[in-house]
Amino acid sequence: NNISTSLTAVPITIDTLTMNTPFNTQIFNGGFKSFKFAPDENETVLVSLVGQPGNNNSLFTNFLTAASLADYDFQGNGLESERQENLVPNTGSGPYYSLVTHELIDNNVAPRFEKEPVEVKNGQMGVPPPPQDITITATVLPFSVRSVVPERAGNAGKATLVINGAKFQPGATVELVNGGTVLTPFKSAVGNTRIAAIFDLKDKSPGTYDIRVTNPDSQVTLLEDGFEIVPGGGHSLRQSIDGPGFLRFGARNVRYTVTAANDGLNDAFLVPLLIHIPAGYEYRLDQRNILDFSSTLPPELASEPTSYHIEHEYGRIVVLMLPILRAGGEVNIGINIDPATFARFAISAVVLPPLDEMMKLGFDEVVAQTPGFSEFGAGGGAGTSNSPSSQDCREKVNAEIKKCYLGFARNLFFYLLSFIPGGNDDCLAAAAGFINGVADVASNVVLNNVVLGDSLDGLGVAGSGMTLMGSLITKGLACAGRSITALDLAFKIAGGLQLLIDLYKCMNLDWCTPVGRPAANDPNEKYGPRGYGNEQFVPARQALHYQISFENLAEADAPAQRIFITDQLPPELDPRTVRLKEIEFNHQRFVVPDNRAFYSTRVDFNANGNSIKADISAGLDVINRRITWTMTAIDPQTGDLPIDPFIGLLPPNNETNDGQGFVTFTVEAYPTFPNRTPIANNATIIFDQQAPIVTNTTTNLLDSVVPTSQVAPLAPTQGSNEFVVTWSSTDDTDGSGFAYCEIRVSENNGPFRPFITSTTPSGSETFIGNWGTDYALYSSCADNAGNIEAAPANPDATTKTPGGATESDVAPRPNGSDGTVGGDDVAQLRRFAAGLDTDLLFNEFQRADTAPREEGGNGLLSVADVIQGRRYAAGLDPIARAFGPNAASGSPGVSKPAAEFGSPRRLTPVRVSRIGNVLQLGIELESEGDESGLGFTLNFDPAILSSPRNIVAGSGASGSAVTVNDSEATSGKLGIILDRAPNQPIEAGVRQVLLIEFDVAPGAPASTTMSFGGGAVTEEVVGADALALPSAFPETVVSLAGPTSASVELTGRVTSRNGFAVPNAEVVVIDKAGASRRVRTNPFGKFTVSELPAGQTYFIQVKAKEHLFDIVVIDLASDVYDLEVVARE
Repeated sequence: NNISTSLTAVPITIDTLTMNTPFNTQIFNGGFKSFKFAPDENETVLVSLVGQPGNNNSLFTNFLTAASLADYDFQGNGLESERQENLVPNTGSGPYYSLVTHELIDNNVAPRFEKEPVEVKNGQMGVPPPPQDITITATVLPFSVRSVVPERAGNAGKATLVINGAKFQPGATVELVNGGTVLTPFKSAVGNTRIAAIFDLKDKSPGTYDIRVTNPDSQVTLLEDGFEIVPGGGHSLRQSIDGPGFLRFGARNVRYTVTAANDGLNDAFLVPLLIHIPAGYEYRLDQRNILDFSSTLPPELASEPTSYHIEHEYGRIVVLMLPILRAGGEVNIGINIDPATFARFAISAVVLPPLDEMMKLGFDEVVAQTPGFSEFGAGGGAGTSNSPSSQDCREKVNAEIKKCYLGFARNLFFYLLSFIPGGNDDCLAAAAGFINGVADVASNVVLNNVVLGDSLDGLGVAGSGMTLMGSLITKGLACAGRSITALDLAFKIAGGLQLLIDLYKCMNLDWCTPVGRPAANDPNEKYGPRGYGNEQFVPARQALHYQISFENLAEADAPAQRIFITDQLPPELDPRTVRLKEIEFNHQRFVVPDNRAFYSTRVDFNANGNSIKADISAGLDVINRRITWTMTAIDPQTGDLPIDPFIGLLPPNNETNDGQGFVTFTVEAYPTFPNRTPIANNATIIFDQQAPIVTNTTTNLLDSVVPTSQVAPLAPTQGSNEFVVTWSSTDDTDGSGFAYCEIRVSENNGPFRPFITSTTPSGSETFIGNWGTDYALYSSCADNAGNIEAAPANPDATTKTPGGATESDVAPRPNGSDGTVGGDDVAQLRRFAAGLDTDLLFNEFQRADTAPREEGGNGLLSVADVIQGRRYAAGLDPIARAFGPNAASGSPGVSKPAAEFGSPRRLTPVRVSRIGNVLQLGIELESEGDESGLGFTLNFDPAILSSPRNIVAGSGASGSAVTVNDSEATSGKLGIILDRAPNQPIEAGVRQVLLIEFDVAPGAPASTTMSFGGGAVTEEVVGADALALPSAFPETVVSLAGPTSASVELTGRVTSRNGFAVPNAEVVVIDKAGASRRVRTNPFGKFTVSELPAGQTYFIQVKAKEHLFDIVVIDLASDVYDLEVVARE
């Protein structure tokens, strides 16, 4: 080892860049060039590199000292490209150095290792490539917005936007601007070159928006048309597991990566992720993307060690909670497993629907208002799917997802309520609100990670579901004034998580990875994809997982200082799809960033007490179809291999497996090879200068035929919200065999969601959709190898269901019109409630029956539905999607018997006047001052009274709308609906709310009995909130005495025993025939009854709180103005 030379500096040529000026030069294949630039302090500088297409360039920048592959402050995006950028957020005082490296690639996919081509397959030598022209520029950026990620999102939920730019100041604000529409985020975090912001785009207008950033000093910058809101969207969740399908006996610390992804256009919040491993298997979670929720627990409980799993009859289940799963993003959770037995086993995972939605909408309402659960029938789920390559783990998905989710929601509600003292649902609501607060806390951490970090990886985090459930429980108990011990909390947490597990099993939608246990025990070996069946079929164009394990045998004399691994890809595997995953040796693990085919780093390493460096590099030679990994021990004093042979990276193996390691990668098979083509692959391992060790050869058969399928066309318009969906599919007969078909459906141009997953290649299912909705459907089928049919460019079938999708939107009939509620809809609601229109079609009943609003109706059409429609029309309640019963299910109202007269509100028929044979009848309401509508069917004797007419609002309800159903007048029934603006209730007191004229039959008796009920209109008095109020509709005797030459007036005063006025007392004046008149005293205790027939005897009853009165008998021959009624008690 030339120590003297290795200790000296190596001279390099450095070109100086002029700021903001492009520098053109050339770089040779496998070469590098260094540059220097000197910006002013506190500037934002973008170093950009532009090369020639077909090349792979890397760019590194360092402050103060020359950049190298092992020493840099900034690097490119890691993707193989001729273009790279380094962004320096805030420059310091001094020079910066950039390093450009170049490696030739084929088809712009991946780097190669050789500086000169080696012999190719036809035995000819390649020609050295020409040098590449490059342009490098160091540019000072002004205050500006450069880009936004993502560039589009749906208006069905929230979206996290990351705005990239320069010179953002603390406190800067960001807005989305479209004309006069300005949208602001509900949470944001600001860095010098990045702003992360969460926008609620629910129901926001689709279109293109400018991104406007305003600094606190009033500077404004725009990215015009930088972001687009599209109709629909929502989240679409799925999961997968990446890891070896075979393990040798004795394997420990085996790495699997569980991925939760969101393929939708909107973020999902508080997403439960469950990982299921066999009982007794020890595991370790990679803590790099685990967020600690323990701060949300009380201090006395927060000290308890964080736990992630519960033991269950199904096995050991790890419960995690993802605070945010971004649209188009994913969270990767690394889990290391120690198999406890030698038997084959399975690992499974499932992403459950977001807990955030349920907590905010309410346990029942979430099912009614969440697309994908309310309208979809049996089968399917919220964007989840079964593993295509594990038939032994997968069963036919036929659970009714709606019932699963609804059951979980209700069970969680009642479970939490059960141990909150007094069943305090207010405390439960507060605790549920705290869950949403946890999402805010988590999102704030995530947003700050995004702003301060160099990538979007900060969004990929998870936390303990057990801690979160404990927080929910303790908050609810704290609200109710109850404390809890750590042991008691543990039992309650386990019970809460049990409900999540029940939901998981009910849905039966987990992704399952079976793991085989071959008997061979070669420590240097290769594991390939397990494949399907005995022939181990694998799919084309799907990532195949390979692992190369190595071991420095215990019999070795010294540690390995250099480990070199080569995998020569067979012709059936496409080198352009290679993605490196993990590198591990001597318990040191290195995870390669996503979507990379090369990796290079230098790290500190402890070699048996000696501090050394470890150089790690891995990459792909795409031309020669070879992947290589090199791990080298470096003496920091010499920059070369350690002189001491007993200092190295991989010691002889021992009982703690210090001498073991592995590398993993994925690669896809070409789809162009014939079906059943064999794929054989092995690897070579070299320790130092020892002889190569050739691993075993993994073998699979290629299934290159992807199933094809079609959903049968549908009629443009359906006759109901239920219709039959039929599909058919074909697959090859000599491959892995058909696995399943998934029928996916989109509502109103929203995201496609699973409707049914079927294990039969052809079939039909009844789809139950929403009324008044556009649907699009397509099928995607898979075989057992994992080939999955791609979604078509256009859906296979489209159709529309009749009816309407909005509560109270009922005009014009029968479909409604525009999704809004106006005066025409309220007028139609009156006709429905009055029984004038009874031939309801499609879901007219569902849209008309809107009260109570939280329940979507009660199975009755009444005045309450009219008032609720008026609330929608007035903007007092947000427009809601139609749900609830679509047919009458309640019983019509009936008048209450006299024994129930204690109700504070009574509706009473009273005689107003009679001229000739025309009787004017009044309807009086004993109002409490909160009534906005009333409905009833008035019963009368048609042999005595007839021809009801001139039916108008009385003096106590002026301005009210009156709707009359006189279709049964000849039978003695008259239906009435009276409604008024919800913010203008009837004033308190005895109020005349209605006037009706009747013809009195000749020879009629002196009085007649009137009652309520049994007709087209339900008896009901409702308040401004469209909810029924306690009320009575008593049977009443009404005087029909003929007109007299004179009438008299009775005026009096009601007082207590002490002579004080009694206000609001009820005064009832009854004649000998039983006909009565009712009035109430004013604040001074006075009352007046007019138009009493003269010459009759009357009985006067007075009722008032805290007072008793004797009945007063009086003969009225003329007006009386001074009657005194004094309380007996």
